[in-house]
Amino acid sequence: MTHKNRFLGILLILTGGLLILNHYNLVHINIWDFWPLVLIYIGIRAENDYFQGIGGSSKLMTAPIMVFIGTYFLMHQFLPNFLEDLFFPVLLLGISIGAFQKAYFGYNRKQNYRTGVIIGVISALLFIEHLSIFDLDLLVYAAFILIGLFLLRRTHYDFELDVEEEEEEEEESEERYYTKQ
Repeated sequence: MTHKNRFLGILLILTGGLLILNHYNLVHINIWDFWPLVLIYIGIRAENDYFQGIGGSSKLMTAPIMVFIGTYFLMHQFLPNFLEDLFFPVLLLGISIGAFQKAYFGYNRKQNYRTGVIIGVISALLFIEHLSIFDLDLLVYAAFILIGLFLLRRTHYDFELDVEEEEEEEEESEERYYTKQ
């Protein structure tokens, strides 16, 4: 018996048992409140498939997105006022985690890492705005300042690398000149 069949068998036994208990009013649940578990299962399955060598790196993006969306809807079933208006930040958080996974496991590391950071920051800003801790406009202005500082630092770093490369090229050309003579 494969792990897939074992998991499905246990899931069906538990579901059937809960439905029988619900039928005799021993437990009061609505099985349809748990439909988001299907999304969570799809996400976990995609992650598992990737690490078993089935499928490509797109499963690294699919998995966290499905898990986060499924978790959002599952929480929304039981705490409807708690996660109100947070679907988009949760979706962005799932995309960010997927990009980090792709970066960690070696697919366009630099690009996926940057994408994960940018989308994660946007998601965090939307969460913060929802919690009404700060005004989003101020956070956007602060983000402009931070991005500007990053670009200046990067330009300075690139300039230092260019100077070092020029110095190395000059030394190599001098060595070639002296070795020829």
